[in-house]
Amino acid sequence: MLGSKENLQEALTPEISAEVLYELWETMFQVELMVMDQVLAPHKWGGKDSNNVDGDGLVQVRL
Repeated sequence: MLGSKENLQEALTPEISAEVLYELWETMFQVELMVMDQVLAPHKWGGKDSNNVDGDGLVQVRL
C-alpha cells in the first residue's frame, strides 16, 4: 500500500503514467465504437424497443 504522498510519487513513474493513459484511451475508443454501433445498427442490439429513439428524436444508447 502506498501510504504517503511521497511513496505514491516515487511509485508513479512516467512509464506507469503512460501505461495508464494508454489503457484509458483504448477503453474510451472501444466505448465509442460500441456507441456508434448502437446508433448505426440499433436493430442488432435488441431489447424491448429496438428503435432506441425517444420522443424528441434523440437516440438512446445503452452502455
